[in-house]
Amino acid sequence: MNVRLVVHYLGRLSTGLSLLMIIPALIAIFHGESDGIAFVVSCGISFILGINMKMWGRNGSSPVTELSMHDGIAITALGWLLINILGTFPYILSGHLGILDGVFETVAGFTGCGGTVFPDLSGLPHSLLFWRSLTQWLGGLGIIVIFVALLPQTGHSALQLYQAETSRMSSGRRRPRLQEMVLVIFNIYLMFTALAGVVYWLAGMNFPAALNHAMTTISTGGFSIYNESIAYYDSPVVEGAVIFFMVLSGGNFNLYYHAYKNGLQVLWKDTEFRTYLGLLAFATVFIALSLVKALDYSLKEALREAAFVATAQASAGFSAFNYEHWPASLQCVLVLLMLSGGCSGSTTAGLRISRLILLVKMVVHSVEISINPRVHKAITINGQRINDSVLYGVGRFFFLYMFFLALWTLLYTLDGMKLYDSLGLSLASMTTVGPGFGLVGPTESYAGLSSWSKIVTLLAMLMGRLEMFSILALFTPEFWHKDRGW
Repeated sequence: MNVRLVVHYLGRLSTGLSLLMIIPALIAIFHGESDGIAFVVSCGISFILGINMKMWGRNGSSPVTELSMHDGIAITALGWLLINILGTFPYILSGHLGILDGVFETVAGFTGCGGTVFPDLSGLPHSLLFWRSLTQWLGGLGIIVIFVALLPQTGHSALQLYQAETSRMSSGRRRPRLQEMVLVIFNIYLMFTALAGVVYWLAGMNFPAALNHAMTTISTGGFSIYNESIAYYDSPVVEGAVIFFMVLSGGNFNLYYHAYKNGLQVLWKDTEFRTYLGLLAFATVFIALSLVKALDYSLKEALREAAFVATAQASAGFSAFNYEHWPASLQCVLVLLMLSGGCSGSTTAGLRISRLILLVKMVVHSVEISINPRVHKAITINGQRINDSVLYGVGRFFFLYMFFLALWTLLYTLDGMKLYDSLGLSLASMTTVGPGFGLVGPTESYAGLSSWSKIVTLLAMLMGRLEMFSILALFTPEFWHKDRGW
């Protein structure tokens, strides 16, 4: 690993983040808030650190500018750790949060988790509320920010890392050149955010609320500026608008690019996208009919509540209704939606629909082989044959995901938490949805968690957001071996 080159790019990340901190500082000045000082100091810390890291890295780095896969993994994992540390300073310096809570809120922001340690949002300044939303919007882009803004000449090895280490903006479909694709995806992301802001404003939100909620919707983060989240408005129009953009953000952004180039029929031809919409539609209808039967809801109210909750639990994690009183069978449906997440190439977390499709096909294929060993049927998706290495990777990912869900649950129970609450918190944090069950239900915050549980939760959020492998690589001795050639 080229340490100086890695440090150089981490310095560029730090300076970039410092420039973004100017925005909430200006908002604080505009509203006459004293918290502007915290952002100015945080900006200075990030900028000075970044400049020194860039200079140190540039002075001793190799003239070879192309990064290896090893370097890319290091920058991805260490970069995420760095921005979460630097992003904590505004919370701490403003005096609104302590160190642990500040780190927690920052990690929840950048990882797109809707959980917050603020017990009351009503007294927070405009600048800090905007910073919370901005961290989620930046985190929604994730690896894209690193590879486009900071690593413009990463070469083919970075493309391999881009495909292997994240499914947020990648898929097995034909793509244009990496640089072109990423730029287009960023423009789509920006356009969706602007469109959501305008629609929210027309639906009845004021401008600051529309902007904040637009950023946290398109990033599928789920932060709100109100304690009640979307329930604050109690408006079917607002809820409908949020549902539309949550569904949109759960789709594959690369697929949207192809739809723009080749027509909207591309969307329906995509197996993953059809499955994604089908699952949401089925869950909505099933939940609605069950609410009508079990809790005497009217069909209109049942559909309103079911559509919002089903979509939110699969994507952004906003709260508008309390599903804790629902029958256990319906809460199990929500668990499945949290696990499935959205499409590959979206800003959601979870297992992803494409992996679930392949897992189901692998199970079916295994059953067919057990019945007839001579069967040699290829596993395909969108008409493309999936090779064994990809299928092995899907199985490996599924195993590790289930392993860490069990591990987090165990660690929570060691803190004296009940099993139901532990499972709910483990799911909510690993899938980065935010609202879960029990202690972290849709009407609760994470403020009441112990220090131990908060540490476990922020680790779970990072592992879920980075899909485990880039973080786990940091703990292998081979990763730090200087003679590694990959």
